[in-house]
Amino acid sequence: MNLRAPRVPRALRPVAAPVLAAVCTLALLALWVGAGQAGVPGSVTVSDGRVYRPILDDRQMTALFFTVTNEATAGDELIAVDAGEVGETMFSDHVHLSEGSGRMEMIDSITFAPEQTLAMTAFTQNIMVHLKRPLVLGEELDFTLVFRQAGEVRASAVVVRHGE
Repeated sequence: MNLRAPRVPRALRPVAAPVLAAVCTLALLALWVGAGQAGVPGSVTVSDGRVYRPILDDRQMTALFFTVTNEATAGDELIAVDAGEVGETMFSDHVHLSEGSGRMEMIDSITFAPEQTLAMTAFTQNIMVHLKRPLVLGEELDFTLVFRQAGEVRASAVVVRHGE
């Protein structure tokens, strides 16, 4: 009994290797996704919203804080916050300098590693709000946080005194 591999026609030999590589790659990708290893984008939880009421009524800038948990096995990025009639938002980070001092630095976005939780404070990445109107203690405000993978997530924040 003579077992020989089938002969590939001469015209198909130049494409045989790339086609075989593509088929193997697709099969391995299908197995990877099927095993749940491809990541789960779009699973973000936002809670504990609070916004500082400015100490002086003539102040137009304040800070907004949330606890954000990226529950996905893929990273995500907070790219915008819609504050509606409250004001315009931007992201900031506290840069530590020598001897316990620091300064605020504006940043383009806030990045979240897979399964990371960030409890925003004045000394971590947070959201600054340029107010369009005065805030009232205890008032509950609505915000829409926009994530690159998770999309829009609605959250609320309560107006509190500094440090609460």
